[in-house]
Amino acid sequence: MTLWRNTFQIPRMLTAGEASILRRFSPVPKVTVCLVFLVLSVSFGRYDWMGCMVFACIPFFIALTAEVPVCDLLKRCCMAFPFVLCAGIANCFFDRNPVEIFSWWEVSGGVVSLFVLMMKTLAAVGMVLTLTACTPMTEIAGALRRFHVPCVLILQLQLLFRYLWLLMEESRNVVQAYFLRNPECRIIPYRDWGNVVGRLFLRTVERAGAIYRAMQCRLFHAGNPLSAAASGSLKEWVEASFLMLLLFILRYFL
Repeated sequence: MTLWRNTFQIPRMLTAGEASILRRFSPVPKVTVCLVFLVLSVSFGRYDWMGCMVFACIPFFIALTAEVPVCDLLKRCCMAFPFVLCAGIANCFFDRNPVEIFSWWEVSGGVVSLFVLMMKTLAAVGMVLTLTACTPMTEIAGALRRFHVPCVLILQLQLLFRYLWLLMEESRNVVQAYFLRNPECRIIPYRDWGNVVGRLFLRTVERAGAIYRAMQCRLFHAGNPLSAAASGSLKEWVEASFLMLLLFILRYFL
């Protein structure tokens, strides 16, 4: 059991402090600022490393003000780097144009573009995780409904969010059951991967069906329109507009 606890644990969700200002904000202004930030952060060119690096630091600064654990936020963001490396590491071989970083240092354009791609990922993932830490998923769905996003897409996003945590819970149960039946094993052998994954798939489908039937017992129907979130007060929109203005000014000078 000690081995199991050390090797496979469900990560806890990032949550902001109860007394933080962002926690008390209405979801619509927060989602609006997040969308504006995402658009601005991906608008940099492939060699604009300075601006991307500055924008990558902004979500962590916001996380500090919202009392979100910065170290945990950074660990979650780094989980997206393997996908970025698979997509952008080829630039290091094909883009040989020299790019001047400082007046005395030139670097290959492929390396710079890869760094820019990583910083964009850090900025985008960090801001989204900070938003989810400060806002429950139901409020985010209500804010998207206020933006007239189709209910089908919002419902799909909610179910996907719920299914991911269900998958992690069932993965923990399956792996724990395997190690309890084989106490001398330290890792799952390759020959048993198919059985474990098949059992995991069957358990998650069965669990998801049970959850959906429970939702139907509570009069849930996928065709019903979702309720929109509150639009927010005038003070909140003034503060959100000021923050978006700062982001535009920062993007303009970078």
